[in-house]
Amino acid sequence: MSSIRNLFCALFTPLSVISCLCVSSYTFAEDKKENELNPVLVTATRTAQTADETLASVTVITREDIETSQAQDLFEILRMQSGIDMARNGGTGNTTGLFLRGTNSDHTLVIIDGIRVASETTGQFAWHTLAASQIERIEIVRGPKASLYGSDAIGGVVQIFTRQSQQPSFRIETGSFGSSHAQTSIGGGDKIKFSLNLDLIHTEGFSATNNKVSFFDPDKDGFDSKSVNGNLTIPLSNKIVLTFNGWFNQSESEFDNGITDNTNKLFSTQISHSAYTFWDYSLRVGKTVDEAQTRIDFPSNITSERNEIDWQNNITLNENHFITTGINIYADKAENIDTTLATTIFDEDIDNSAFYSNWQGTFGDNDLQLGARFDDHSEFGTEATGQIAWGMDIYPSLRLWASYGTAFKAPTINELFHPGFDFGSGSLFFSGNPNLNPENSKSSEIGLLYKIANNQKLNFNIHKTKIDNLIEFAGINNQGININKASIEGFELSYHLLSKYWKASGNYSFQQARDDSDDSRLLRRADRKLTLSIYRKLANGANFGSNILASSDRLDRSSQLPGYGIVNLNLNYPLNTDLTLQAKLENAFNKEYELASGFNTADRAVYIALSYKPKP
Repeated sequence: MSSIRNLFCALFTPLSVISCLCVSSYTFAEDKKENELNPVLVTATRTAQTADETLASVTVITREDIETSQAQDLFEILRMQSGIDMARNGGTGNTTGLFLRGTNSDHTLVIIDGIRVASETTGQFAWHTLAASQIERIEIVRGPKASLYGSDAIGGVVQIFTRQSQQPSFRIETGSFGSSHAQTSIGGGDKIKFSLNLDLIHTEGFSATNNKVSFFDPDKDGFDSKSVNGNLTIPLSNKIVLTFNGWFNQSESEFDNGITDNTNKLFSTQISHSAYTFWDYSLRVGKTVDEAQTRIDFPSNITSERNEIDWQNNITLNENHFITTGINIYADKAENIDTTLATTIFDEDIDNSAFYSNWQGTFGDNDLQLGARFDDHSEFGTEATGQIAWGMDIYPSLRLWASYGTAFKAPTINELFHPGFDFGSGSLFFSGNPNLNPENSKSSEIGLLYKIANNQKLNFNIHKTKIDNLIEFAGINNQGININKASIEGFELSYHLLSKYWKASGNYSFQQARDDSDDSRLLRRADRKLTLSIYRKLANGANFGSNILASSDRLDRSSQLPGYGIVNLNLNYPLNTDLTLQAKLENAFNKEYELASGFNTADRAVYIALSYKPKP
């Protein structure tokens, strides 16, 4: 009875809020843009589908969404999304973790322009390295997708497509914490299309830590970043297209103990061939390079690189049956150097080869998907994953779907090969273990889509995940071993409205992420989160709105972090057809809160920007 009562209480508050939005929004039921509420995405199946057709919980964040919100980085964008918790050790540029559906921060696969970008050593993506100005769109798919993408996709996939500017533009911003931000882009072309984007960020910041940690230093911890990305598309014929993508970031992040200099590079080339009515394919080759130089008492230089190739084939059997199949190969290499002693801590490499296949079929009002992937890893051997999903249109406005899938997370180079640390005892602690097995998961989900009207829809899903063989540094001298298990269950509720003058979305996430060994809560993950984004468009093209986030308490080691709520206000005011004045008030009520114990978050902040973008 208690679990039923908890479920009812968890549902009651967000449903009340969303019900109010639904009732009030019918006034604006004219001139809808239904395609904006039902965008096309490719991440869920590796092929183009609308959001309503996918048999998964998905979110698409467009360039327009990013510009309206005036977000500077991925942290600001993703923390507002359903099922996502973000934790950051201080301000911009500091270590950031993303927890999708309560899974670990290395259980989300991150892809940029089709290439895996998580660190080969930590298993996580450095979220602060990619500026919001360089993003064209973001696709989020929740739930296991290992049958399509392999390792890491336990909680889901975040795929980012870099900016593709079609005209010159620039934006300059200044604001609190000694911050300045400049970005510019050019682009164009008829048959051959090109785009180039430059982004510069500087902030003096604030103290990343407080007196709850032993290494507290009250100085300001700043951040500097310069980034450039480019795209080039060349049609070789009516059926063959060649694409080049590149991204480069160089940043300097200050923290209490020292400074980290990061350099990140990504290059990819893709050739797409669609000469046949029943078969098309794409061949993508990519390379990522990450270098982190840490300037502390014990400095280090860590360099890692990944080379990846993916050959995808799409085969149309008939109008109701479709197969996607392919081969994916990547090779990782990492080197860790102690720059004080000029010695190599480790220099290791791993590789992975895989074959994947996914079938999509339609039988009347029913849709069915079956997928499987076989990975062969150089260290632990083979791993097979699969997924099955079913959907049915109960009524034209009501769609039910369900899915079940398995996934895995391969151990990182650090977890496999790091020699550990000598704290003066003569023994090595926290060392890697080359005999580690991958972490494994099983997930199930039921979802419901209700189209209230052409301009409104409501999504609801219930999900459950079991994870085994979690890697923990708990062996002899805290060596890495497979020991832990975790269970995560919960639900997500989201609402979207798009009318002539209003754009609104709200989502509520409820989850219980627990360690099975003692039923304790997993760290830095809230049981409940509510976000609301409401924007009002004026007759002159201006818009103003608010982003509201409320989170329940979280556990972080021995500390209980209280729940919090923040309100951000935005204004976009056109001065003429090409020039827009932008203003943003963050943390409007100056809420003091922590996302990680002993680490500060920003006080109330004000930012003013001038944006130039000529009308097409």
